[in-house]
Amino acid sequence: MTTTITADMVAELRAKAEALRNGTNNEMALRMESLRLNAEINRLQDPKYLNALTKASMVKSTTDTLNAVINNCKGIIESMPIFNRTTGENRKWSTNRTVGYGNHIELLTNLLNGIQYSTAEHKQFMLELSGLDSDLIERTLQAFGNPAYYSINNDIVVEAQPYNYNELMECIALIEDKLGVVLNTTDLTEKRMS
Repeated sequence: MTTTITADMVAELRAKAEALRNGTNNEMALRMESLRLNAEINRLQDPKYLNALTKASMVKSTTDTLNAVINNCKGIIESMPIFNRTTGENRKWSTNRTVGYGNHIELLTNLLNGIQYSTAEHKQFMLELSGLDSDLIERTLQAFGNPAYYSINNDIVVEAQPYNYNELMECIALIEDKLGVVLNTTDLTEKRMS
């Protein structure tokens, strides 16, 4: 005996399947949320996770602070235009970037170089704003050292200036204190500098 399938029967089956699908989807969503919350609870109870979370927060805070000081220094230059006869334009924020030692060290050298090579008028305000002093900036930049290079302006080869790792780390500790930050110096090793 064969059963005749009618449109009403198909509609009823569709409705039943839809109801089961919705119930299954809701149950699945609740189970997924439960798993996610349990995983979050486990993470929050793990000291390693809390250390990683704290470190990430500190890194972001330091990055934000360095960027804010740099932007404020740039703002000083923009708000006090000083004409540069050599370029025929107003002075601009100008730095030498140091790469290969991590984001914080790159931002720090950007800040220090920017202040160091600004006009006296701009520099005075930047030092006040940052809380740094010109001697510390000069010591830090000298401790980084420089490779030999050809000076187009003077038509000579400027000899290399060796780095001083211990002096650099002392200066960085002082800068951290003055800026109220903790710099990530993981990539700033004596081996990498040599």
